[in-house]
Amino acid sequence: MEFIGVKELSQNTSALINQKDWVVITKNGKPVKLMLDINEEDLEDFILAKKLKIEEELEDAMEDLRKGKLKTLKQMLGKRKKN
Repeated sequence: MEFIGVKELSQNTSALINQKDWVVITKNGKPVKLMLDINEEDLEDFILAKKLKIEEELEDAMEDLRKGKLKTLKQMLGKRKKN
């Protein structure tokens, strides 16, 4: 695994894409992105896994809203106007 800065990424993008290792992209010395090899099948699996996680998080949020643990944006804006 290699760590590179954003500037180096912009200067060596093609070479890094052809690299067969993970590349951690840093900004101001802190990791911000991960670049890794992926094929079509892995990409599809990744997208489906993320979609399922997002759907699960949305269901949890809707349940919290039904239980009164959350407020809608409309409720929050209405409260701000009264203040």
